[in-house]
Amino acid sequence: MKLALGFLLLLAAAPVNAGNLGAADQVMFGVDAKNPDYTQTSFNVHVGHMAGMGTDKSVASFSEGRFRIVTQPSWSDKLRAKGRIDKDAVLDETGITPSQVISFDYHVQAPNIVYTLLYRDSSGKVQLASWNFLWAEDQVKAFKHAFLSWMSSAGR
Repeated sequence: MKLALGFLLLLAAAPVNAGNLGAADQVMFGVDAKNPDYTQTSFNVHVGHMAGMGTDKSVASFSEGRFRIVTQPSWSDKLRAKGRIDKDAVLDETGITPSQVISFDYHVQAPNIVYTLLYRDSSGKVQLASWNFLWAEDQVKAFKHAFLSWMSSAGR
């Protein structure tokens, strides 16, 4: 009986949002985050290439039920000039809702941690978006937390 009571107390002390696959829910391969700020909902990110320090030209944020990545116009112009954005492309930065997400992933390409998102845009066309963090492991883990919280808000 003491063992069963001890086990129940241990379960009660476990974090409520720990998930159902234990450590696999928490670990991000290649990411050693020491102090992520899980209250953060806005992140400076790199869009367009593997960038270096001080070149965050975009902001990824979660607000009003949408995930947005907004890029400085001057940076978008440079990406167009390099051929990374089509010359005639009209950028729509209104964001997406959780229901538009098809898949979400990341990989480590040292010194960057790159996120990819497959989603359906507002016209139903499948899009592949990517952005990265320059070895900002606490930011990466905080971003994952914010993204999964946003996805969990769908249908509330």
